[in-house]
Amino acid sequence: MRPSALLLSLLVASPAASAVAPAPTPRLVVFVSIDQCRSDYLTRFVDHYLPAYRDGQLGGFNVLVADGAHFRDAHFAHMPTTTGPGHATLATGAPPALHGIIGNRIFDRTTGKSRRSVEDHSVQTIGGNATPASARNLLVTTLGDELKLATGGRAKVVSVAIKDRAAVPLGGHAADLVLWLDDATGSWVTSTYYRPDGTLPPWVEALNAERRLERFVGKVWEPLLPSEAYRQTLRPAQRAASGPIFSHALPSVLGEPFYDAWAAWGPANDEVLEVARRAIAGEEMGLDEVPDLFLLNLSTNDYIGHTYGPNSAEIMDVTVRTDRALATFWRFLHGHVPGGLDRVLIVVTADHGVSTAPEEALAAARIPASRGTSPAVMAAVEEALDATFGAADWVLEGQRTEPNLYLNRAVAAERRVDPAALERVAAEAASQAAGIYVAFGRTQILTGQLPQWSWIDKVAAGFHPRLGGDIFLVTQPGWLLSRPPDASHGSPWPPDTHVPLVLRGPGIAHGVWYRRVTSMDIVPTLAQVLGIGYPTGCMGQPLYEALEGISSRR
Repeated sequence: MRPSALLLSLLVASPAASAVAPAPTPRLVVFVSIDQCRSDYLTRFVDHYLPAYRDGQLGGFNVLVADGAHFRDAHFAHMPTTTGPGHATLATGAPPALHGIIGNRIFDRTTGKSRRSVEDHSVQTIGGNATPASARNLLVTTLGDELKLATGGRAKVVSVAIKDRAAVPLGGHAADLVLWLDDATGSWVTSTYYRPDGTLPPWVEALNAERRLERFVGKVWEPLLPSEAYRQTLRPAQRAASGPIFSHALPSVLGEPFYDAWAAWGPANDEVLEVARRAIAGEEMGLDEVPDLFLLNLSTNDYIGHTYGPNSAEIMDVTVRTDRALATFWRFLHGHVPGGLDRVLIVVTADHGVSTAPEEALAAARIPASRGTSPAVMAAVEEALDATFGAADWVLEGQRTEPNLYLNRAVAAERRVDPAALERVAAEAASQAAGIYVAFGRTQILTGQLPQWSWIDKVAAGFHPRLGGDIFLVTQPGWLLSRPPDASHGSPWPPDTHVPLVLRGPGIAHGVWYRRVTSMDIVPTLAQVLGIGYPTGCMGQPLYEALEGISSRR
């Protein structure tokens, strides 16, 4: 049946049917993860960030907030909240229970040893002596993998980070190039997993030949802002009567201690973003209508947060420096990509947050917080299992694989100990240890016998049935299982799960939203903008408020 003339006229006249210019597909998607950046950093320090636009120049965070979609209540929906699992989730839209990166280190029962989550000795490192790495342990596809499939391999996917456990999960399996820093030599390296011919691209060779990090030997990091600007932090009360609030010098001799110190040095992000610019230019990304994907982790913020804490002058300083470094990066993108920044889709988020160190003036403020230790938890479990089932080496690993604690199944089988009974005794003992809120056994998790608490899904989402341990530890809110004075993360509690999430670019609506969303929602949102399929383990849902701009795309 043909529509009537009146119906046609109403359709033409209606706002929904009026001609709207379709949002263009982005030429380049830039995904930035600021390691250990809490959501509140975007608001606490906002007075010190560059304006969105001033004198024709782009700012940093404020450009995204002014023009993009800002989700103020974004959280990770799993534990542990650490670098490897966090970046794998950001790239896949899947929880650790599916993507398999269940910690920064994973216990291998076949060898009886723990290994780095991306460690792979079937490949070789190119350009340095760093531990060889690949995405082989990532068990599902990433956004980059799906983009390669959807474009017949024409889209370019490149990932850069100081940490291999950030760069590799972000890049995924099919990336054209994944770079991380060799902390023994200061060179940017990859592996034969990504470059089977054993060579680095010429622009990376040229970058490494410059030995750029050697320029910073003996250099000092002092505050970027006037002293009064840091009044909202805890450090000013500790400073001397004269001199800067802090002053941190790098070692004066090259070597691994120098490169490790540089990675935790306030201005280091400037250099990492220089690598990002070289990568985008060298790989000719964003220059045609086939969308490319560039993924970046700024690891320095995490190292500084661990050392000085989320309420320190140092973390405020590095966050303000990050704002300025990103502003320079946005300006580069605006000039590099045809059509400018309006053809670039930018996402800024983080892989996890951080909890305040108990020593960070908490006692004076009467805030409940303290520390336990992983060895003490393991000792309590060992003692309880010895008393119940007889002396043995019951605990195989737990200190480097939190929250997973692995028990000796071989001894249990020899003594005909029921695994569920073994887990019950161990979990009860762990639950009584200092710093532990509760511990669950493997059988309890896999058979759905967890308590019906509002946050309990984060436990199930973090437990992989094949790779997970026999006991899963949940720390007491405010407590850390780490040595003083370090701050740390890994828990299911808001300081560790709550991260920034801002998107700006083609197809993204402007607005601020306060509903609870998860980090798994980023990938399906980007997939919708790009018009491609979801990764194989993606459990997130599109951020529908941000997608108004693609409704008219043809």
